[in-house]
Amino acid sequence: MVATKYYLKYHVIGLDRLGRPIDKKFKCMEDLIDDVGDYIDVFNRQMVYKIINGFHNKECNFKILKIKEALPTKIITKKILITE
Repeated sequence: MVATKYYLKYHVIGLDRLGRPIDKKFKCMEDLIDDVGDYIDVFNRQMVYKIINGFHNKECNFKILKIKEALPTKIITKKILITE
């Protein structure tokens, strides 16, 4: 049996520091930090890991969830040519 391969996505849910709702998915942690890092006061990977695991000291109005999604598979069809 073939093992299914997954890739991680990061899902940010909640409110930013200005009170605006955030509901976005990111493919990598760098995109998360670049796009919404200033709005939720996350500036490095260590802070993201602390928030995901629940070790962050101050109260947060948002959550960062790790999502495992299966890799998209391609359907391969075989064409057989019959010659006589």
